[in-house]
Amino acid sequence: MAHVVVHLQGGLSEKEAEIRASVARLDEAAQSSQPLSADDLAHLRRQLEDSSVIVREQQDKSKQIGEENELLLRRRDELEQRLATLEQEYEELLGMFEPHIS
Repeated sequence: MAHVVVHLQGGLSEKEAEIRASVARLDEAAQSSQPLSADDLAHLRRQLEDSSVIVREQQDKSKQIGEENELLLRRRDELEQRLATLEQEYEELLGMFEPHIS
């Protein structure tokens, strides 16, 4: 699971750098008298679309990881309860044979 988180963070950092560069380019265009070229606008649109897709994917992955974590926690609780039951049954069995051991 840690590998998945590291992988996700790496991809996000790369995209974050691209978005920061795009914002800087927009700021420069806003402060200058030259408007953005059609190529620049198309590039920014692609980046926004890509970012939107990545955000959705990350949300889906985050939801999936949360659901898997919840399932694992429930399973652990079930196993701990089962272990406690087995330990109690074992103690009861030992108690049944203790008087006969001496």
